[in-house]
Amino acid sequence: MWAKSGTRAEREASRRRLPRAAPFQEAEGLMLAVNPATVKVSESGHFWLATDTLHVVGSAAAGAAFPRVAMWAACSLRGAGGCKFLFLNFHFDHPTTQQGEFNRQRSADQIMKFI
Repeated sequence: MWAKSGTRAEREASRRRLPRAAPFQEAEGLMLAVNPATVKVSESGHFWLATDTLHVVGSAAAGAAFPRVAMWAACSLRGAGGCKFLFLNFHFDHPTTQQGEFNRQRSADQIMKFI
């Protein structure tokens, strides 16, 4: 589990231990916690950003140091008319390079198409 405390090296080592779909690989992971007493999740999933292989686990964009993923959940509130909403959690590529900007724009385009 990743911890906010400790040295940078300790945090990086912690991050490298996160599991992925395939054994012995690194992770890019996002989570969603809900209170099942108030929120019902009807569907959920994920897709990889800025890549042509959106549904291949671990797909990375050109020039990206790490794969980037978007996690989604279609939810509704229990009671009160069952208000429906879509939750999205994502992590864009961050380098301040021309390729990094292209990857961020492509990621945003993929998310907008998904919505």
